[in-house]
Amino acid sequence: MEINYSQPMLDFIRQSYEKSDKSSFLEFYGKKISFATLFTHVDNCAENFARLGVSKGDVVTLALPNCPQFVIAVYALSKIGAICSLLSPLSSKNAIEKTLSKTGSKLVVISTLTPYDFEDVGAKTIRVHFNYFMPLVKKTVLAIKKHYSSGFAFEN
Repeated sequence: MEINYSQPMLDFIRQSYEKSDKSSFLEFYGKKISFATLFTHVDNCAENFARLGVSKGDVVTLALPNCPQFVIAVYALSKIGAICSLLSPLSSKNAIEKTLSKTGSKLVVISTLTPYDFEDVGAKTIRVHFNYFMPLVKKTVLAIKKHYSSGFAFEN
């Protein structure tokens, strides 16, 4: 296969899909995510980034754990020609703010578990609920753990 480096990464995934057995693209906590689901979410995500003013050449910082939304965001940004600045989701607020300043990021995508935002440094903050792709059982367990860790449970 000839590689065209000016081609968006998503096109490589589409070509891979055409040559594959059409099985799952990835698996997250036991839930399989198909190529078709990936393509749908990437298209929707790209449209939403564009609605937020992200365009070719803009920098968007992603500070997410390994989850489907991370993959979707990377491919969506590639599709519109934006640049991904990738950070660990465990980075401190100060480290993220320095990166936002150095890269000129206009948007930062973080987990709902991140306790701060970045509006004060000029970057719009988007929060991701990464349990969206989890199987129902895992979502229920997370909800119960959150409930118990929020002080509503009876303690021994």
